[in-house]
Amino acid sequence: MKVRRTYRHIYLLCLSFLLPAYTGAHEFWIEPVRFDISTTENLVANLNVGQHFKGNPQSFIPDKFVELSITDSKGNRPVSGRLGELPAVNVPVQRADLHILTYQSRPQSAVYEDFSKFERFATKEGNAWVLDEHKRRGLSRRKVIEAYTRYAKALVQVGDAAGADRIMGMPLELVLETNPYADSTGDDIAVMLLWQGKGLASAQISVFRKYGGCDATRSTIATDDTGRALVPRSDGGRFLLNAVHVIEPTPRTLEDINAVWESLWASTTFELPAAAAGESDTGKCPAATEGLDK
Repeated sequence: MKVRRTYRHIYLLCLSFLLPAYTGAHEFWIEPVRFDISTTENLVANLNVGQHFKGNPQSFIPDKFVELSITDSKGNRPVSGRLGELPAVNVPVQRADLHILTYQSRPQSAVYEDFSKFERFATKEGNAWVLDEHKRRGLSRRKVIEAYTRYAKALVQVGDAAGADRIMGMPLELVLETNPYADSTGDDIAVMLLWQGKGLASAQISVFRKYGGCDATRSTIATDDTGRALVPRSDGGRFLLNAVHVIEPTPRTLEDINAVWESLWASTTFELPAAAAGESDTGKCPAATEGLDK
């Protein structure tokens, strides 16, 4: 049994290091097994990378992240685990409170051999301006090297879930100004996108929503002049918010990765109860794309 477990960990470890080569322009998010738990349960969550709210779980590999932590109203503590463990997060909670899981990756690189793929990435993620700037800078279209870093959060209700999301100090970060578990008033969830501690205006946020056995829907909203936006509650379900901000590589990034562009990815996940008589009760799944404000 011990030998079989060792081989499994070796396999998962190898798979985790190979995956980045295929997933450069994909979303990364923390997805708890359950978003609503009691104080006697462990908080269990997967670190997922994929597309359209479908992903492959990543095992616990400390060399791949700068931070993996859990925060409640009393403070922050690192998440520990065994190398290669799946799910990557399996920790006890200490009190009834809103708990925030936070993940910050180390920079990695992606190579676009086909420029049209880079064009699709930039356009889909609301950074089409990069294409004109790429030309202005006289950069080659034959091989585009991108450095990317992930900044992910997940909000978990433990007990009565009193408390609020907070700024964790990551360079690019999504912060919910509405506690989705405690505040049931209104039709929207207020969110702010922060870049270097300030609201990022006119930025795109992708909103993925899924429930039951339905595939996720994707829609987009735009931040206002203060970096704020409203996410419709719809009929509940699991939500993944994702935002991408592209910049010219910093000197530190250039020292580690010879990239021509640097992308920063922020995500956050939470879950709302399904409506008592919503579309989830009709037996029909919604269309893959919903029309929110573009």
